[in-house]
Amino acid sequence: MTTTLDIIRQSLRESNIIGLKAVLTDEQTAESLARLQALVSSVYGQDVGENFTDWPVGRLNVNQHWPSGYPCWTVNQWKYPRTNTRLLLNADFQQDIYLPDMPDNGSRIRTVVVGQDLSTHPVVLHGNGRLVEGAQSIVLNDDMTAGRILFYDAESADWKRITSLALDSDMPFPNEFDDFFITKLAMRLNPRYGRALMQESAQRLAEMQGQLEARYRQKQDMPADPAVLRTTDPGRYGTMRLGSRYGWMS
Repeated sequence: MTTTLDIIRQSLRESNIIGLKAVLTDEQTAESLARLQALVSSVYGQDVGENFTDWPVGRLNVNQHWPSGYPCWTVNQWKYPRTNTRLLLNADFQQDIYLPDMPDNGSRIRTVVVGQDLSTHPVVLHGNGRLVEGAQSIVLNDDMTAGRILFYDAESADWKRITSLALDSDMPFPNEFDDFFITKLAMRLNPRYGRALMQESAQRLAEMQGQLEARYRQKQDMPADPAVLRTTDPGRYGTMRLGSRYGWMS
């Protein structure tokens, strides 16, 4: 795998800011790492995958109000979250959550502790036919460390945890996209050195951005008012029920 330091070095070489055998200074590595972290973070949900939508887990402290509430929303629905959802952990009993069984490459799941005490009511995230952080399932039982973002890597069939980058970290994307991050980072660093991205590098960046978006493109169903949905549409899994798994969350 390519490390973040490899990307940084090649980015500074892209515009000939450093020589082929140059040793990077501490200031160069720190500045470049910060910009690379911002770049990678901005890719999620934009160039790669979709943005998060809320997925309530539990009813603790929820003041329901019909019809904007979710009167039919039960454990039988919330334990099967959709891709690219933000799990709002708010239950008063242990939860078994089964991650999507057919996730798109680049799908994400985020966990947010709202009102649930994980030390007494833990959450088990099951891979549901895939891996979660290299295991069949993981247990969230600590409020301080439970908040996390998982990114689905189809090549390894694993929901991997997104963490902050370090200089020796492996890049979270396959090697074939190294040129995207090298040229994109070079574009961000060049103004600091009075340089501009060469035409050839800019062309390569455009090519790689198209390939990255094509690899991780997803079909995102958008919410709609039940009054405008065709309940006979076979894509709606039969009759649409407000508050059902395929109703307000579709």
